[in-house]
Amino acid sequence: MGDFFKGGTADFSVHEVEDGGTLTELYRASGGPYGGIYVDKEYLKMYETIFGEGSIDQLKTEDMIEFLTMTREFEVKKRTVNESRDSNFIARLSIVLNGKLTNEEKMEKVQSSYLKDQVSFIRDKLTLSPGLMKSFFKNSLENVISHVEQILKAIQDVDMILLVGGYAESQLVQERFQKKFASYSIIIP
Repeated sequence: MGDFFKGGTADFSVHEVEDGGTLTELYRASGGPYGGIYVDKEYLKMYETIFGEGSIDQLKTEDMIEFLTMTREFEVKKRTVNESRDSNFIARLSIVLNGKLTNEEKMEKVQSSYLKDQVSFIRDKLTLSPGLMKSFFKNSLENVISHVEQILKAIQDVDMILLVGGYAESQLVQERFQKKFASYSIIIP
């Protein structure tokens, strides 16, 4: 799978609001490759598991518009993933990917992988379990939370966390922050 996504860092800094409203930086901006595109990459790995290594690159080559449509649809869906959701997510399969395998071959691939009992197919639709959708966030969220914990250990007098950017729009990210950092005010503009 080629490197289509760029960026995707989660950036962190700590500022103190001074009298008069000016800001003083207490912790220089830092971060790492933990942003929302890493959730996207986990999602695309699922397709590679089902349709074979290189299938995403093939889709990009044969039908870039379909690839972009697929990733945009996922972008909308991933913002709705939350802790309490118990209903499945439906994704439309691209014609290019769907035509690569029969339904039986697709299910065989799913049943012999980590996707077992988490993915099913109905015609040109892919049904994903809520647990699978949450799993796409696992590594990224663990890294973000770990990094914030390190910062909070280094800077003692923090009382507010401000979440901004596309990744902060995810309900799951918001819920995990509110749970993990319950003693802080979490602001999501």
